[in-house]
Amino acid sequence: MSSPGGTAATIAASSRIIQAAASDVGIDVFVFSRNAQAGPVAHRVKIGSTVGSEILDAARLYLSKIIDKTLLPYAPAMAVPAGHSLHIAQSRAANLVTIEASMITGQVAQFDPRADYAKRIDLMAMRLSLADGTVLTLYRVLKPMFRFEHSRFIPLLQRNGQYERLEPQDLLLIDLDFDILVAAGTAIFDKKLTFERAFGFLEELKANSKAVFASVTKGLRIEGLADLEQACTNTIPMMNKMASIARSIAEDPAYESAMTMDNLVNFIRANPGCEVEVRGSSQAAMLVYDSSPQKRFKILNLLDDDFLRSDLTKRDYEASSKTRT
Repeated sequence: MSSPGGTAATIAASSRIIQAAASDVGIDVFVFSRNAQAGPVAHRVKIGSTVGSEILDAARLYLSKIIDKTLLPYAPAMAVPAGHSLHIAQSRAANLVTIEASMITGQVAQFDPRADYAKRIDLMAMRLSLADGTVLTLYRVLKPMFRFEHSRFIPLLQRNGQYERLEPQDLLLIDLDFDILVAAGTAIFDKKLTFERAFGFLEELKANSKAVFASVTKGLRIEGLADLEQACTNTIPMMNKMASIARSIAEDPAYESAMTMDNLVNFIRANPGCEVEVRGSSQAAMLVYDSSPQKRFKILNLLDDDFLRSDLTKRDYEASSKTRT
């Protein structure tokens, strides 16, 4: 996670951009394609002054909104509450480090809309800077619609009193609804899934999920184990659940040792409301994975200890969120 100092520096950089005179803010626009190794390649987009003013206005509005939210450290298994943003050290996202570096090499070529790579642009960056060294980048993950080449619309341009078709290569849409702020070594964002997809965190989440799954199911007998593993290492909500289980194991060394086959079977039989089927008995007992939407999380709820009993009402509950005391 990013340090408090890093977050404070990011907010300070944003504030300086917001307060600076428009004429003092440098604006560079980049789009990114991928090379043969799937690495990011930056291409500079030359813009006019009017466009620059519109970008700056939109950037300041976005910065004002995002830094006014309560900041929480990024974690894979979390939702972003309303009124909150997440923060993470830039160094934790290898793709982001590479992307940031690609814009400052001094060898960034101008964007060629007729080049083959122009059909594979997937990311846009607005880099704002001040003479005092303040630099921040706003990213927008691009959708196919950002160019009209594959659109059902026909772009027309008025010339000499009539409308002529505008070639898709001559048109580039700039989406001013930004996704991610990066400054002073820290990224701040409120679109968690967008950030994870853009900067490689889904691959990290998948690898971690696979390792946690292997660890926590070792010694368990589960009918449909392969199907459960496939879901837990490819489906985002279930991968997030695996990250939650990993956090529980890390916080309490005794946690994993408590998740034995005997303990789970005894709990299920004493609490039929947890809705996990047990097939067989004694040493042949097996948990049954049900992949239906209503029950696919039930075994994971067990492994994440998602149950509590109210001291007030003596009722049992399934807890979708919990904090240890």
